[in-house]
Amino acid sequence: GAQFMMKSNDFNIQDKPQFIELVILEAGSLFPDRKDTVALEELYRKAKDVGLELCSAVVGPHYRLKYKNQPVNSELKIAMTPIDMSSIDYSPYDNPYDNSDKGVFSVDHFDGEGYFLNCSLVNLTGVWSVKEEVIFCLPK
Repeated sequence: GAQFMMKSNDFNIQDKPQFIELVILEAGSLFPDRKDTVALEELYRKAKDVGLELCSAVVGPHYRLKYKNQPVNSELKIAMTPIDMSSIDYSPYDNPYDNSDKGVFSVDHFDGEGYFLNCSLVNLTGVWSVKEEVIFCLPK
């Protein structure tokens, strides 16, 4: 998934390096009364209300390369505009995704699998666990 996301027209490499500050938080930290889940659209809206921003898609691959001491059995979802998985060229493979699938990058480290960049399928009406760790950008 992630390698194909980087082929998407929605994945843009910037000409000049930019300094950005990131913040990692549990999704539930923005919703202290929630016990189970939060809708992605609601999470993004609340984060914006408290002054956080969505990350550019390039944050996923860059953060994976930089984060060398990630704890085992952890994943960090990148708060970003989801990439349309149906618009990607999967040649020479068949498109494994439904037309409605969208993905965000996930920076993962699992026992037996090592460190890797992953694709986490989402939709804006879908839900994430309040325990989900999410990376947002601080305003410039």
